[in-house]
Amino acid sequence: GDGGAGQLLRALVQRGEGDHVLLLRLWERWEAAGCSKEVAKEYGLDLRGMNFALDIRRQLEGVVREGHLDDRSASKKRARDEGNEQDAPGAGSERERDWDRGREREQGGKREQRESSPNAGGFGLRSRGDVGPEEDARRVEALKRALTIGFANKLARRLPRHNGYRTMGVKGQLAQLHPACSGLLEDDDGLLPEWIIFHELVATSRPFLRQVCPTRPEYVAPLLSKLSGVDVKRLSRSRAAAARAAAAAAGVASTARAVAAAATAWAAGGAPG
Repeated sequence: GDGGAGQLLRALVQRGEGDHVLLLRLWERWEAAGCSKEVAKEYGLDLRGMNFALDIRRQLEGVVREGHLDDRSASKKRARDEGNEQDAPGAGSERERDWDRGREREQGGKREQRESSPNAGGFGLRSRGDVGPEEDARRVEALKRALTIGFANKLARRLPRHNGYRTMGVKGQLAQLHPACSGLLEDDDGLLPEWIIFHELVATSRPFLRQVCPTRPEYVAPLLSKLSGVDVKRLSRSRAAAARAAAAAAGVASTARAVAAAATAWAAGGAPG
C-alpha cells in the first residue's frame, strides 16, 4: 500500500544517494526486522533475492572471521620470532573481544525492529545503533569510495553540458540513466553528478545505465591512469573466449577418448598376423 513504507521510500529516493545506498538502507531495515517476510513485502523487496544476499553475506562474514583468526596466528608467530611470546596472547585476545563485542552489537540491532523516519537513527545505515547524521554521512562516503575502487570498470562520467554519461575505457559508450534509477541530485544548473558507478549497461531502444551511485572526483582521480588503457568490452569477452576454449578442450578430450577406445578394441581383438 501507500502507507508508512511508501512515504519512507519516497523520502529516501528524494535524498538522491543512488540505488546502492538506497538498497543498503532497505536491506538493513529488513535485517533489523529479523529478515521478516512481511517487511520485505511492505517495501516491495524480492524475498528470494534478499535471502540469497543474506547467504552471501554470511559467507563473507566467514571469510572475514577466518582472516581475523589468521591475522591473530600471524601476530603470535611474529611475536614468538621476536622473543615477545608473552605479549601475543593478550593482544590477540583483545582483538577477539573487539570482534565479539561488534558481533553482539550487530545481533542486538537485528533483534530490534525500529520504527523510524529516514532521518532518525533506526533506518538504513544507522539501524545498528544510535548513530548521528555525521557518522551516517561518513559511512555513506566510505561506501562510495569502496564502490569506486571495487567497481572501477563500472565508472561513467557525465558529459560537460548534458546529463548523458560516457562509460570509461578505450571505447566509451554514451548512455542515459535508466528511468528505473532511484534518482540523483542535480546542481544549480540542473546537471547530475559528474561521476557515477553503474551496475549494468543495458541496450533497449538506446543504451541505459541501471542501478547507479554518485561518487566524487577525488575518489576517481587515482584510478584514471589505470583505466585509460582498459578495453572494457574486451574484458567482457574474456568469459566467452574461456567458454570457447573449454568447449574446444572438451572436444579434444572426447576425440582422444574415442581414439583410445578404438585402440583398446583393436588390441583386444589381436593384431593382424
